[in-house]
Amino acid sequence: MEWVLGQTNNSARLFDAVLWMTAIVALALGTGLILAAVRRRLVRPVSLDAQGFTLDQLRNLLDRGELSREEYNTLRQKVIATGRETARGRR
Repeated sequence: MEWVLGQTNNSARLFDAVLWMTAIVALALGTGLILAAVRRRLVRPVSLDAQGFTLDQLRNLLDRGELSREEYNTLRQKVIATGRETARGRR
């Protein structure tokens, strides 16, 4: 009788294992989603649209290393062209 009471049910052990594996997977997925959301808020890509930027802002982006020299020059030309078009339209 003592031997029978000491035995655990295999189906109960299987259920416990599946339950723990499910909990671990859910925890990993939840952590991944939280980290992705935090990363998205912290890392914002620099828009390569020149509209709305000033030359000072572009220089600051270049100085901080957020723009390469090539990107800076391209955007600088777009800002200058936009300024010229705006000035022509106001005349």
